[in-house]
Amino acid sequence: GTIAELTDHRMHCALRHVICVHCALAVKYTHVKKHLNTECWRVELGCTYCGQMVRREDFEQHCATVCTQYVVSCQHEHLGCSFRHSRAEVKKHLVDECLFNKVVILANRFNRELLQIGHKAQTTGFPYLNLAMKELVSGATSQVNINATIGSHFHNHRSRKALVVALINVFGCPLEYDVEYHNVSFLFYPANNYPHVLLCSLASDYPNEPPVLYLLSLVYTSGPQDFWSNVRARLKEFQFNPSWGQENVAAVVRQKVINSQLQFEKVCNASQRQQAQA
Repeated sequence: GTIAELTDHRMHCALRHVICVHCALAVKYTHVKKHLNTECWRVELGCTYCGQMVRREDFEQHCATVCTQYVVSCQHEHLGCSFRHSRAEVKKHLVDECLFNKVVILANRFNRELLQIGHKAQTTGFPYLNLAMKELVSGATSQVNINATIGSHFHNHRSRKALVVALINVFGCPLEYDVEYHNVSFLFYPANNYPHVLLCSLASDYPNEPPVLYLLSLVYTSGPQDFWSNVRARLKEFQFNPSWGQENVAAVVRQKVINSQLQFEKVCNASQRQQAQA
């Protein structure tokens, strides 16, 4: 073709390169729309949370640190606070409501107020926080100490709760368990059809300490006073690893109970004979 035709083609060629008005990169004409929609780091986007115009290159940082409507967790989530809302609401929550934030602020200064908060924690669904408060006021406190103490109690409380849930999945509806998940009991009928109660006792620092298991026979107990003491067999220590998942622990507990039933019946029969001879 002619030079004029070539010049016109170069101006309208779909494969020609054009300069992005935002980032000054050379982009193929056919890719301009894709470049602007997904690639150009200088293009301003409307934040989907707060509506503010933000460059694409700054969008992630905007959501992570600035956006008032971006949904975040309370900064004390690692201590057990479950509040999750917009950044603006979380900021208000920290000032007005967050029990954990009050603990961290007060722990260095006001032991009396700290114990009051611990009592409130006990009655509002955070019993492990009350234990942490008692531990903190009994020794020197620091920011690191505060977070480590509460975090440790929260971890242990969560582990005890998870094991109780796992045991419920294995043994069914419990007879009783306490809000701190230190003790849980189940009524069950082993192969010999004698009704039994299994009591699982968990130390405050579980899973660092293994569960303690008791089997009680309802057949051989004679009254409320000796229900927990007259005919009680503490199962011997069983193989336990603190790193196990709680479902694995529950399965090991179940197997230990099954393996101990015959031995336990011998204990109960011996106790019955002693009572008859007395």
